[in-house]
Amino acid sequence: MLIIGRGGGSLEDLWAFNEEVVARAIAASAIPVISAVGHEVDVTIADFAADLRAPTPSARAELVAKSRLELESHVDHLIMRLQSRLIQGLALCGERLFGLENRLQFAARVWPGAP
Repeated sequence: MLIIGRGGGSLEDLWAFNEEVVARAIAASAIPVISAVGHEVDVTIADFAADLRAPTPSARAELVAKSRLELESHVDHLIMRLQSRLIQGLALCGERLFGLENRLQFAARVWPGAP
């Protein structure tokens, strides 16, 4: 996620965010862009080109920053999923190994002198 932002200011201070080259760069971005330019009453062309507009830089921070508890919960969930997948993968490998072992034992009984 790309965040472009600047606190409030005069029209001249915010004018860079009204430039066509900036709007085209935002629109062409391969990653999502959040515009947080100025304050609620300030509107720039960059706001229209962005994927999301935050009314203020502070609101932008709230949009992108998850609480520590949310992040910890998400990481815990991912760890549990990873553990589950590892256990499933190991179980599958064990079943395959057991099957191969049975085939080898069968082959040894059927062809006792085979190399």
